[in-house]
Amino acid sequence: MAITLKIAVGCAIFTHSIKAKGRLMIGNGSHIGDSTIIDVLDNITIVLEVALGPNCTLYTHDHDFQTDHEADWKGALRLGEIHVEDGAWIDSSVIFLPNVKVGKRPIVAAGSVVRQDVPSRVIVGEVPAKILKNTLTKC
Repeated sequence: MAITLKIAVGCAIFTHSIKAKGRLMIGNGSHIGDSTIIDVLDNITIVLEVALGPNCTLYTHDHDFQTDHEADWKGALRLGEIHVEDGAWIDSSVIFLPNVKVGKRPIVAAGSVVRQDVPSRVIVGEVPAKILKNTLTKC
C-alpha cells in the first residue's frame, strides 16, 4: 500500500524555540492546504484522511500575559497539543488554538476559530467555533 500525503505550496511548519520538544505526526491520505501555518512547539497529531484547507493556522502555544513587567506577547509560553482524528474536514482559514482535540469526521467551517474540543460527526463554525449541526441526524 502506498503512503500518500500532500503538503501544498507556501506552508510553514516550524517552532519558535530550540527548546521545543513538539512532534508533528500526519497520517496517510491527509492533505495540508496552501499557506497553512503549523506551530510545533507542542505535539500536533493529524490522523488519517484529514483535509486542512488553505490558510489554516495551528497554534500549540500561547503566552502568560498576567505580568506587569513585560509586553504580553513576551510572557512565558503556555503549551498545548492539537489532535485531529480520522476524516476531519477543515475548511479554509481555520485557526486552532492550543489544547484542542477534534473527533472523527467533523466539518469545520471556513474562518472558524477552534478553541475547545470538537466532537465527532458534527459541523462547527463561527468565532469561537460552536456546533451548528450534528451530521448523524437526518434532515
